[in-house]
Amino acid sequence: MKTEYFDKYVDDVCRIFRINKRTLFSKTKKHHASRARQFLIYLCSLRKIPNVYIQTLLSKEGYDVGHSTIIYSIKNVRERVKADKDYDKIINSVLNMPTTDDLA
Repeated sequence: MKTEYFDKYVDDVCRIFRINKRTLFSKTKKHHASRARQFLIYLCSLRKIPNVYIQTLLSKEGYDVGHSTIIYSIKNVRERVKADKDYDKIINSVLNMPTTDDLA
């Protein structure tokens, strides 16, 4: 079930940031791609997906990160949410979209 949420968040993040999955999971450190990855990690943390599982899911997509990167991403987005209420609106819209499980 956590994988389904991860996949949904990947699609949502790609749509919101107007990037493709290949860019999202690339090794690039370009601002737009790294922000999108951080946003994805933050969404997963809000869904209570354990950090180690987030690492595993990212790794399956070809993006290997350490635990400290997961923690940094969550902290970074949390600070942006506090500073910019538009982030909060986007996050809430993503979290409130139904998944296939919700519709069954």
